[in-house]
Amino acid sequence: MATLTEAEKVILRQAAARKAAELGVPVTWVKAQIHDAGQAIEDVLSSSAVQTALNNAIEGAAPGLFSVAQKKWLVALVMELKHTRDLLG
Repeated sequence: MATLTEAEKVILRQAAARKAAELGVPVTWVKAQIHDAGQAIEDVLSSSAVQTALNNAIEGAAPGLFSVAQKKWLVALVMELKHTRDLLG
């Protein structure tokens, strides 16, 4: 399990506050709550079940084509696209 660093927690907290302000949504959480929520998401994304599901999905789409390293960055690239769509779009 990867642990969010203090710097990552600051980035998360500031980004969430910016998005809330942009949408006119009140910030109803405190630092510890947003940190814990972010860590919970990191835990799920880093879990072996999710990693296995992602590996199986990629293998199902393109059997034997991508190495482990390529799968890892492919997932990161798709997550970046999702970030753009969900947060910035």
